[in-house]
Amino acid sequence: MGTVGHSDGDPVIHALIDSLLGSKKLGDIGTLFPNSKKYKNKRSTFFLKKIINLFEAKNIKINNIDINIITQKPNLKKYKKIISKNLARICNINEKKISVKGKTTDRLGNVGKNKAIACEVITSVSNY
Repeated sequence: MGTVGHSDGDPVIHALIDSLLGSKKLGDIGTLFPNSKKYKNKRSTFFLKKIINLFEAKNIKINNIDINIITQKPNLKKYKKIISKNLARICNINEKKISVKGKTTDRLGNVGKNKAIACEVITSVSNY
């Protein structure tokens, strides 16, 4: 079981990047990093680090991150702290400012049949 994408297909980081970019009307991940040979098989952390550098250059501070991962399997209980710790390190924010939640679709739809995973992210940002 795993994800497939032009890069490494990490749905959490891709959703986080789109949420960050959307918070300041800076486009989306596909606009900044189009499907091209240049970005093929890149790790999603590569893209997130670029966005964090962009935010730092524009004096944009991340206040908090709220992540909702929707998947039937695996159970995310043992991964939530790892996810928030890794994202806090990359985003240069305190881990306590990141909320990671897991949801299922009660076996409904493609997510419920383990054919897909979804992720929703809301971020709060401000200029400093």
